[in-house]
Parts: sequence; structure tokens; C-alpha cells
Amino acid sequence: MCDFRPALTVSRGPCSQQGRVLYRLFFNLSVGIERSLKAIVIIDHMLTNQLAVPNKNQLQGYGHNVVDLYDVCVTIGTTRRSVVPNRSQLDAIDQELLRLISDFARVTRYHNLDALDAQRTRRRAEKENEPAHGWYSS
Repeated sequence: MCDFRPALTVSRGPCSQQGRVLYRLFFNLSVGIERSLKAIVIIDHMLTNQLAVPNKNQLQGYGHNVVDLYDVCVTIGTTRRSVVPNRSQLDAIDQELLRLISDFARVTRYHNLDALDAQRTRRRAEKENEPAHGWYSS
């Protein structure tokens, strides 16, 4: 079990520090959860395909959408007769946290790399319908 209390306590510090701490917290949390869910998908694929590993395209098809990956793992759990609660069975806080982590993984996690290529950032902002879209249209 991870204890996020130290990070959250530090996040109460000055604003410049707060952003960095929260970014690191959500970056690490989103990467860890995404990798754990993808590991479940890979293991299930290997179990059903004579230990053949899924190819790169199969894994990239899941992208960084943690909510969709969670749903796939719920289906795998049902197939394997393992108890994994549906999102609708999660309490409101867990549902919101899952959505927040997914949004961070899909949009914010690679913001620094995207910012290096303004054209790509503009296209992504338009595609994602981000608030940043308004910055580029004026």
C-alpha cells in the first residue's frame, strides 16, 4: 500500500512547489496504475494464446486511457472468475480518482514533450478539446 500523505503534506507548501509535487505524484501514480493494468492484459493474452506475447500494435491500441484499461481488466476478472468491481460499483471518490488519473495519463503526462512541437500541441488541443485550444485560436 502506498502512503501519499507525505506528498500531500508537501503539496500544502508554496504554489511553485505544489505544482511540482502534484505533477510528480500524478505522473508516478498514472504510470504505475497503467503499467499494472497493462500487465494484467499481457498475462491474460499469454494465458489464452499459448504464452504468445501480444504485439506492439495490440498494446498501443489501449493507449494511455486508464479507465478503458480498467474496464478491460474487469472483463478479464469476470472471465477468470476473479472479483474486480465494475466502475459503477466503486464509490464516487474512487471513480473520480480513476477518471483523474486517466485524464492525466492521456493529456497532461506528455505535455512537456508536446510543448516542444507547437503544431502538434495545437492539433492535440483541438482534438482533445482542451482549454488550451482557445489560446491557439486567438
